[in-house]
Amino acid sequence: MIIDIITYVLGGAVAGLLAGLLGIGGGLLVVPLLAFVLPFHGIPASLVMHMAVATSLSVIVGTSISSIIGHHLHGDIDWQLFKKVVLGLAFGALLGAHVADAVSGNVLRVSFGLFVFFLAFKMAFGNQPEVENKPLPKRVGLVIVGFVISFLCTLLGMGGGSLMVPYLTHRSVPIRRAVSTSAVCGFPIAFMGVLGLMFVGSDETGRPIWSAGYVYWPAFVGIVIPSVIMAPVGAKLSHHLPAAQLRKIFSLFLVFIGIDMLSRAFLDMIHWF
Repeated sequence: MIIDIITYVLGGAVAGLLAGLLGIGGGLLVVPLLAFVLPFHGIPASLVMHMAVATSLSVIVGTSISSIIGHHLHGDIDWQLFKKVVLGLAFGALLGAHVADAVSGNVLRVSFGLFVFFLAFKMAFGNQPEVENKPLPKRVGLVIVGFVISFLCTLLGMGGGSLMVPYLTHRSVPIRRAVSTSAVCGFPIAFMGVLGLMFVGSDETGRPIWSAGYVYWPAFVGIVIPSVIMAPVGAKLSHHLPAAQLRKIFSLFLVFIGIDMLSRAFLDMIHWF
C-alpha cells in the first residue's frame, strides 16, 4: 500500500508538472501509469485499461478546475466559443464512455499506443501550427467538432487539449486563446466521460473495493492532489526552461509508452490464441 501511494503521488506530480510545463494533458502519463500499477491490485486484465482511462478522466476533472480558474483570471477564455461547442462535448463523452465499455482492453491499448506515436511525432517535428486564415464553422459545425474530439478523448482518457488546440489554431484562433479555451473544454469531456464510465462499469465483476464503476478512487486521490499542486509550478518553469528541447525529449518518452502499450496488446493477443 505504501509503495502504491508513493507511485501515485510521484506519478501525479510528474503529470502535473509536465502538463504545466509543456501544455499537454496529464492523461498521457496517468493512463500508462495506471495500466502498469492496477494489475498489482488483482484487477483482471480485461478491466485494467477501462479503469485506467476512467480514473485518468476523473483526475482531469480536478486538474481542469484549477486550470480554468487560472486562465479565466487572465481573461484568455473564449466563453462564447465554449457555449457553442459544449453540447457536442457532452454527448461525445457519453458515447465515448459506452463505446469504451463495449470494446476490449486491447483495443483501448492499441488506440492509446497509436495516438501517443502520433503525438510524439507532432511534438518533435510539427508542433508549431501553420498560419491559417480559416474561420471557425457555424454553431452546428462546432457541435460536430466538439462531439468528435470529445468521443476520441474519452476513449483515450484525455482532456482534449491534444486535439482541440491544434484544431482551434488551424482555424485562426490565437494560440493563447486556443489553449485557454481548450482547458475549459476539457472539463465537460472529463466530467461527462467519468459519469458515463461510472454508470456503464457499475455491473462489472472483478472490480476492486473503493471503486465506482471503472473509477478507482485510491488512485484518483493519490494522483490528483500532487497533480493540481505541480501544474502551476510547471507553468512558471515554462518561462525559464527551453520548452522546445523539452518537448523533443518528452516525445522520445512517448515513443517508449507507445511501444509498451502496443507490445502488451500484442502479447495479450498471442496469449489468447
